[in-house]
Amino acid sequence: MPVEKDPKLGLYIDAFKAWLPTVRIRLAAWAEACREEPVLIWHTPAIRYSTYAVGALIGIWVVTSFVGMWAPKNVIPPARTADFHIVCTNTACRHHFVINRKFGFDDFPVTCPKCKKETGERAVRCAGGPRDGEWVAATLDDNDQLIGADCSVPPSTKD
Repeated sequence: MPVEKDPKLGLYIDAFKAWLPTVRIRLAAWAEACREEPVLIWHTPAIRYSTYAVGALIGIWVVTSFVGMWAPKNVIPPARTADFHIVCTNTACRHHFVINRKFGFDDFPVTCPKCKKETGERAVRCAGGPRDGEWVAATLDDNDQLIGADCSVPPSTKD
């Protein structure tokens, strides 16, 4: 049959009860020794480490206050909407316009303000190639990145 273990909490409580009556005597002896030799105050680890901790907290407070003097007073709230470049896919229109919608907007196609048809698709600007600088309808690639598939097609053959 296994031997029962004493509960550790009970041992700690017993040790605390034995230590508690000696605190007043030891504190009085420490105070008397510090009166005779004041340098013992600093050599006491509890006093020294408490002083270090309070000094560190005061230092952190001073640094944050000092840095806070240059912080902006009015912080701009985070954006909740984004501008989406749209190009009309109607071959007779091809109007480029910008709409402002909430982040994650994906209800395409949208209504074109010029031809009033629901042919507005997300657009990207071509960089290089025959349509350099033009806005063309965007498609998603394998990595869910917007790409302009029509950027490599010359404008005369696309229309």
